[in-house]
Amino acid sequence: MNSNPLTQYFRHPVLHVSLPSQGKFYPAKALDLIEENQYPILSLTRQDEMVFMTTTGQVSGSSVVSVIQSCVPNIKNAWKMPAIDIDKLLIAIKIATHGTQLESNTICTNCETVNKISVDLQKVLDQVSAPDYSVPVQVGEIEIYLRPITYQQLWDNTQIQFNEEDIIDMLQNDSVDDQTKSDKIDELLAKVRSLSTQILLQNIHHVQTPVERVDNPEYIAEWLSNCDRSVYVQLQDSINKYTADTQIKSVDVTCSACATLYQHGYTLDMSDNE
Repeated sequence: MNSNPLTQYFRHPVLHVSLPSQGKFYPAKALDLIEENQYPILSLTRQDEMVFMTTTGQVSGSSVVSVIQSCVPNIKNAWKMPAIDIDKLLIAIKIATHGTQLESNTICTNCETVNKISVDLQKVLDQVSAPDYSVPVQVGEIEIYLRPITYQQLWDNTQIQFNEEDIIDMLQNDSVDDQTKSDKIDELLAKVRSLSTQILLQNIHHVQTPVERVDNPEYIAEWLSNCDRSVYVQLQDSINKYTADTQIKSVDVTCSACATLYQHGYTLDMSDNE
């Protein structure tokens, strides 16, 4: 039993939000499930802000994990959380810490005038929707049931893509000999093929044929490597739509100087109210 007389002055939930995943797709012990899908959100501590600002945390992805586990106490392992929950939770934590108004400077795409805007984060929060993964992608006589990837998978995939950018930079370096460049091109192409198949595979829960359910990753990976291009594109489009529904939307801005209408995309800096 905690005898600290200051316990009553600890952080308390500021708001409750629904998870786009609806609490599904979390492995055992990664989430304390709430049937009503309304999860309490706490504000940042000063320690949370310091963790989020560290370079090491940003490079490893551990800063996001640390902040979410601190401010969303029902989430016990944020590495295993569906990636579609990330943006909405970061918005909610921002609101819990600094309020609903986000001040931001934007640069006009036409005349480069700096425009100061105020974004209502509650409206942004309300725009995030919950994908319905119970509806399969129909391809001929088979049905493909999708699922969101985890934050761990999202981060790992991002790091592979960064490595590919390093190879591209090397190819543009005139001091590297042609044979080395040729070898790196082959390596890059192999990685691109492997990564694209890997990402699709991570997003597939199972495939239902007219006679059986297939959830063996090796069978599905082999099928993805041998299916028609149109099938590949259809699956990718469905995954992209689900992802877009749960991400932070850009806001429309009208330039105060030239009246140009342009879009401003922003990220959620946890350290302060921009």
